[in-house]
Amino acid sequence: WDQPIDGSNLNLWIKWKQDLLNAINIKVPRCYKTTTAEPLNIQLHIFADASELGYGCVAYLRTQYSKENCDVSFVFGKSRTAPLKATTIPRLELQAATLAVRVSKMIQSEIEFEISNVIFWTDSKTILGYINNESRRFHTYVANRVAEIHRESSKTQWRHCPGSLNPADDASRGLK
Repeated sequence: WDQPIDGSNLNLWIKWKQDLLNAINIKVPRCYKTTTAEPLNIQLHIFADASELGYGCVAYLRTQYSKENCDVSFVFGKSRTAPLKATTIPRLELQAATLAVRVSKMIQSEIEFEISNVIFWTDSKTILGYINNESRRFHTYVANRVAEIHRESSKTQWRHCPGSLNPADDASRGLK
């Protein structure tokens, strides 16, 4: 840059650089199974969320070995920033749900073992209403995304989770 950073931006820059040092403490275990026992079932759980800052989804694998014993492991996360042109939260939530079904399709094509069930989670009752609606016609933007969600998943795969428990909240709002 030709000019030094001014006061408020300089403080943000210094804080960002200090937070960056914490990145060495991030560890993501990549082992999906912690035992050689044969699993009873393997489920893929994908959480979707959006905020005014962005939208995203996160996928976890739940491997059950017995009634009391199961492993849950992080598989994949994806986030995108919200468009510069202002849009509504329901539209961003719809984008997050569409991203979730795309991520599900990608994971199932890449993972080397059979997934018995895929479950999608959202904290948006509006999106669940869109997905469960069979009678109302939507505008093109909504209709195209709902059609893709219907193509890649079934209504019974979609569930509600409270926003405070949605792990995709980190993807949509960001973390330090």
